[in-house]
Amino acid sequence: MNDIFRIHDADSVVVALRTLEPGDVAEGNGFSAAVQERIPKGHM
Repeated sequence: MNDIFRIHDADSVVVALRTLEPGDVAEGNGFSAAVQERIPKGHM
């Protein structure tokens, strides 16, 4: 399941598809990112 979504490959931001908590590893569109702080669903 994708946790994040990048609209275009050239974008440097993503949209959180669920609330992300510190320590999570968010994955989507073939990449991943370690979450450092709480990010509410829908935020970039």
